[in-house]
Amino acid sequence: GHYADLPVIMLTARTEAGTVVAALEAGADDYVSKPIDFNVLAARIEAQLQRRKHASALRRANAALDERVTRRAMELTDLQVQLETEVARSRALQVQVDRMQADRTAVFGSSSSRVAPQLRRIAQLADGLIDGPHQHLPNPAALAEISALARSALGIVEAR
Repeated sequence: GHYADLPVIMLTARTEAGTVVAALEAGADDYVSKPIDFNVLAARIEAQLQRRKHASALRRANAALDERVTRRAMELTDLQVQLETEVARSRALQVQVDRMQADRTAVFGSSSSRVAPQLRRIAQLADGLIDGPHQHLPNPAALAEISALARSALGIVEAR
């Protein structure tokens, strides 16, 4: 727990290299031998406390960074799902557009030679009704619109 963050400095009269290495391998953070110079000991204690403080700050910063990375990864996953949904929607719409174009070609493309005479005849009939002896027919404006629409459709078909 809390004591795990406390540094351990070995104080001993033994100065052999093997003893120092064994103490450090056993988990000591530092090693001071007798006779003890208290200024040196105080400096080593301060250095160990500073190392622990910096290590703790680094752990907190890494944890915050890990959290940010996790959030960004989740956002990226959400965006990936949205992108895949939009791509699927786009493909479905393209299939519909392709079908509509095929239907249009089937109706107007290959049969325009059959459609054009029919549209021309519709326009002629409507013109005849407007200008002909049957002017007592109701709604001449509607007949004029029929003629205009037929001529417009004829222009589209003949332009293809």
